Amino acid sequence: MTEETTAFANAMIFDGVSAGLREGCVRVAAGTIVEVGERPEAGDRVIDCRGRTVVPGLIDAHFHAYGARLSLMEIETSPLSYLALAGARRLAGALGRGFTSVRDPGGGDAGLARAIREGLTAAPRYLFCGAALSQTRSACRSIRRRKSALSPRRRPAAAVTWPPMPTRRRRSEWPWPTGYAPSSTGTCWTRRPPP
Repeated sequence: MTEETTAFANAMIFDGVSAGLREGCVRVAAGTIVEVGERPEAGDRVIDCRGRTVVPGLIDAHFHAYGARLSLMEIETSPLSYLALAGARRLAGALGRGFTSVRDPGGGDAGLARAIREGLTAAPRYLFCGAALSQTRSACRSIRRRKSALSPRRRPAAAVTWPPMPTRRRRSEWPWPTGYAPSSTGTCWTRRPPP
């Protein structure tokens, strides 16, 4: 039994190499482009693109499936079931925008990757790196202030940092360690260059 071939006919094709578009037909079998030609062959399932542009799949090399919110504290304290469903929705959205591969450098997990492999959700190829690795005083810094709100199994690696976090709230009162200065956003300390 042979795999059905789908032909995207009457398309303007961008191949990523040529300077311009060319009119033609893209034939796909088993999820792989087998030919870029002039017209479909007999027996092909034909999709008429009506002059629309066909491009190679896009790759997002920095995508956070579990980045449901901008607040790291809110993400860290959300139930995993919520993050998984929100992540599946974000991945489906990426696929709908033309991304056929995404790389998640921090936050995704093996469960989400398995669900995608098993076809439980529509998603691009998902390459995850596991938990985020970060230097101290990074974006994870705000999480440390409320680490008691986090369960021990979800506590980030950046919960213990050096130098110790100031306990006072007003920035003007923070006791900056020798050789360090606040960043412009106040979210981290940066090492001052030697005089």
